[in-house]
Amino acid sequence: MIINKAKEKSVIWKFTNKGNLIVTIPSGGKYTIKELWNDMGYEEQILNRGLRENGIMFVEQIMDLKFKNILSWQHIQTIRPKRGRPPGWYTHINQNKNFATNIIQEKLKEYYIHNLNIFNNLTKKHISTKKLWIAHKDNNELIIGKEHKKGKQEDNKKGMQQMKHYNIITKNLEPTSVLIPCEGCEINIEDKNEECIYRIDKDKKDKIEIPVIYSKTSTSSTATRSFKNRIRMNVKDLYTATDLMENYMRNQEDDIMDNLSNTIEEEDIREKHKYQKIQKWIKCEDEDIVILLDIKEKLKHRKQVKVYTDGSLETTLTESIMGFGWVIPEVKNYEGLTFRGNIKNFPSSTRAELMAIFTTLIVMPTKSKVIIYTDSTCAIQNMKTIMEKINTREIGIKNKNPILLQMINDIMKEKKLKVICHKVKAHSGDKYNEIADSLAKIPGFVKGIKNNIFEGTLITLNYNSITSLNFIPTWKSTPIETPIKDAIKEINRIKSMLNFKYQERFKHIMSSTKCREIDWDLTFKTKHPSKITSDTTNKEDSSRRSFAIKLLCEELPTLSRRYVHKPNLYNSSSCVLCDESIEEDNMHVFTCKRKGNIDPIKGLNNKFKEILMEKIKKEESNIDIKVIWEHINEIDILNYSYEKDYTLSKNYSDLTFFDIIKGFVPSIITTKVIKICKYKKVKAKKIIIDAMEEFQQILKQIWKERCDKVIEWEVNNGITNKDKRIKQTKEKLNTNNQVVKTSNIRKRNNYNINNLKIIEEKDPK
Repeated sequence: MIINKAKEKSVIWKFTNKGNLIVTIPSGGKYTIKELWNDMGYEEQILNRGLRENGIMFVEQIMDLKFKNILSWQHIQTIRPKRGRPPGWYTHINQNKNFATNIIQEKLKEYYIHNLNIFNNLTKKHISTKKLWIAHKDNNELIIGKEHKKGKQEDNKKGMQQMKHYNIITKNLEPTSVLIPCEGCEINIEDKNEECIYRIDKDKKDKIEIPVIYSKTSTSSTATRSFKNRIRMNVKDLYTATDLMENYMRNQEDDIMDNLSNTIEEEDIREKHKYQKIQKWIKCEDEDIVILLDIKEKLKHRKQVKVYTDGSLETTLTESIMGFGWVIPEVKNYEGLTFRGNIKNFPSSTRAELMAIFTTLIVMPTKSKVIIYTDSTCAIQNMKTIMEKINTREIGIKNKNPILLQMINDIMKEKKLKVICHKVKAHSGDKYNEIADSLAKIPGFVKGIKNNIFEGTLITLNYNSITSLNFIPTWKSTPIETPIKDAIKEINRIKSMLNFKYQERFKHIMSSTKCREIDWDLTFKTKHPSKITSDTTNKEDSSRRSFAIKLLCEELPTLSRRYVHKPNLYNSSSCVLCDESIEEDNMHVFTCKRKGNIDPIKGLNNKFKEILMEKIKKEESNIDIKVIWEHINEIDILNYSYEKDYTLSKNYSDLTFFDIIKGFVPSIITTKVIKICKYKKVKAKKIIIDAMEEFQQILKQIWKERCDKVIEWEVNNGITNKDKRIKQTKEKLNTNNQVVKTSNIRKRNNYNINNLKIIEEKDPK
């Protein structure tokens, strides 16, 4: 389900070198059991039993490798142990095996290349027994072995695994599923004849892990009814799979030999090999590879290396770029070996720090001890996660930067490095920490503008070298460096924000420079005081959300809107609370002087500054209030001038304080608050959200006071709620509009004449 949701968001799954093997490609099914059931004309009552419990959903799970036959029930890999007779749905399909097979082959032939069932991942871990069972081909002969007991074995070579050899019992020259121990053959490495032990390379790529269980239930045509080790998969499929693996590996070796034969000189081969060792992990310019190779050559005899690393993050309105650097102090006659680079995508200072650590490990000698000094606590915690995790797959589920962490884990295993991380206090005067800090800073950024120094320094990861994962998710050819669930949520959030941003009502903003000056992310968040997907409802929360959205979209029920919708009740769209005949739109509600001389916008401007200053002081109590006030006054948008009234600001190309009243968050305010909070982005965003929320409460109170006065005016003019709720068709509205409006005017005139008579009686003058 997660993979399908990701595909809907243009997430593409790309295979690593390990995942390129044909029979190890993980895949979901194309043809469900339910669809097959309907195609066979069965009712769904029997089908619903036993599918979920056994973890079976697709037809591919019950088919052999070539889609030629339906597997026996004992061969199908299920979640729970198989006890008793097979479920009814399987029995019904198996009884009509020929008919079902024809339907399946017709449906699946267009889905799978070479008619190969890639749903069955033959190299996955099978937990049918405590020991590991492996099958592979050697000299065109199928060899099946069981993991031999571990212990102190003098002749056990490093990187090799001892296996106990088993043979397959045959009947009428046909292989069965029964396995018996081999009593000795050519591959035996021990002198004893009671059991046959052989060695296999732990990193052998063309081996297949097979499910074997100790049982007396027969899964093939064999007379053996006692308890035996039995293969729980189709033996013919096992032969086919080993052939595929062997052919694939042979083709790979041929390609390598062809490439080597094209080179003429041995020196060129060695140089190319050196480059490939660096390019295996990263992609960068040749100059950077030369630097890393030079450092690697100088460290090749070291058994212990100390290194200081650091990372930095630079953010502008258009992009975020990370810089990293490291220094290895006093290597023999050298003052220090240094390296620096830049990376893009998924910006964070922790990611930059991890990249510094990763590039350091590339040049380290094999089996060496690496002592890393860093000022990043998060990077140290990530490194501890790698070293403590037994199952590395959890890294991709729970941790950020999963691909980078997997590559760090792989290079540590490949080089057999012992890594120790120490925390160094930032800017504490440590000589080499200061050097690493200066290297990490991006020289290309001068006042937020990059120059030519930055060009040619980008370094990217070569994720194809990952050995612990078959495939990784990518979006627009960029590996996703967040857990896939979080990535899908983020994609959905951004798409929702873009749909909100590019509505017809915001079209006038999109065509101006205002669009680039707005922090749309915070603007979107401030419109929703609580999680919009929450199941619980709250009247107060709904009211706040409704007011914020209507104010932003200029959809408050002002007289200008009511005049358009109910011209039979309202004579004009002019404000009824001031002397001037000004149209009452969304902003006039807050600019109206209410027949006075005080400018309300100036008061709102000062109030917003005070709220923002209070929120900053609350979060950063150690900063002097005068310093905060000086920083806030530096924001031009908050320096209100009388000349810029609302009518002029409508056509003004830049943001003004009137846009803040509507609910837009200017990027300049976000940048300034982040700077005041010493670049603590999370805290700065919380300050802005809280300030905007409190300011909107003040605006809502002004709106409420205005509504009370307008309601009083409507009552005095004979406009009731019942009149406002009456819905009229366009035809009726067009024909009766003039009549209703005339009668309404007479009613108001009579009301005004009666008021004048009462006033004359009280005061004849």
